[in-house]
Amino acid sequence: MFDLANAQNKLSRDVLQLLKTDQVQEAATAAKLPSPLEAMNDILAFSSLSVQLSINDDGDILASHDGQATFSITQLSDGERNAVMLAGQVLTARPGTLFLIDEPERHLHRAITEPMLSALFERRKDCRFVVATHEPELPNSTPDARVVIVRNCSWNGSAASGWDVDILEPGIEVPDDIRRALLGARRRLLFIEGDEARSLDFPLVSALFPNLSVVPRGSCRDVERSVIGLAGSKELHWLSPVGLIDRDDRSDEEVLALEAQNVFPLDVCSIESIFYSYRSINEMAQVQAEMYGGDAEELASRTRDAALAVLDQNTKETLAARRAEKTARNNLLSSLPDWRQIRETRGGTIEIGAETTFHAEIDNLNTALEANDLDGIVARWCPLNKREKR
Repeated sequence: MFDLANAQNKLSRDVLQLLKTDQVQEAATAAKLPSPLEAMNDILAFSSLSVQLSINDDGDILASHDGQATFSITQLSDGERNAVMLAGQVLTARPGTLFLIDEPERHLHRAITEPMLSALFERRKDCRFVVATHEPELPNSTPDARVVIVRNCSWNGSAASGWDVDILEPGIEVPDDIRRALLGARRRLLFIEGDEARSLDFPLVSALFPNLSVVPRGSCRDVERSVIGLAGSKELHWLSPVGLIDRDDRSDEEVLALEAQNVFPLDVCSIESIFYSYRSINEMAQVQAEMYGGDAEELASRTRDAALAVLDQNTKETLAARRAEKTARNNLLSSLPDWRQIRETRGGTIEIGAETTFHAEIDNLNTALEANDLDGIVARWCPLNKREKR
């Protein structure tokens, strides 16, 4: 704070000296430049802090909240004091200074840290900054920074003998959400459909693959593009991206082509369907038999029979209609004209259609039921939610 006051006073003395030597134009130019105190207040405001600093006639630095009565800076909160001290040190440093900032999120709220550091980096382009942090959002808010991701450290006694690191160079073109995932992730990324907030896939897949960083990416096309794009990036060669998507109506050839690119369609209709597979039922029966007694095979068989018995005519028709809807939608989308076909018609009408497979789905479902093929049903027809059961 003393350096800030000295810098403010020095500017005033410099302007006064210019005026004394009749350098009026130079004095006017210097006076228009942002003073150290003005720069400090600009950064505090940009960081969403309501505190502003001023210097009284006695040279004391005072603080105020939202333009109210001033008070001593010793009465600032811990967070405000830390922010003022950090900004003051950076703003008053000599050109070419190297700053080492260790875990700023331990001393400042995240909502303050990101904008404050960004503003300081912009203000002091003549300095260099090395910031150690556990907060992925911090480097993500500074896309021009060179990010060193420290994976591990080996030790020789009490001294570090080696570091396992990956480097994310500035200028790499990746979407913000993927960049955020890279900064806080392991080297092995698993992209899935849906989103983190609403998708059932995310918590299930995270539990199934605890050693992978699971990243929801929206649609299956988004998953494919993310995996293929990252796998083809020379700058991100240290990543091992894979994708997990619903099989939908993909042929065996399409599945093999996707798997060759590390995108794996599920063998079941949807991720939650694994709970209804006979393998899952058998595993749960084994656990229940060990805990409460009874025959595991009999428990699994009874559970399978109960699951099949739920499929009354109304439920079968709903399952078949849903599957037919998905097939029709996929066929419809695949038959949409491209720009060449549209150009050839010269604005004419293009007829497209999608034949319903409802009756075929009913027949297939009945065949699977007669064979007690629970796994076949789970693989092709997705479970109903509460609204669909009505």
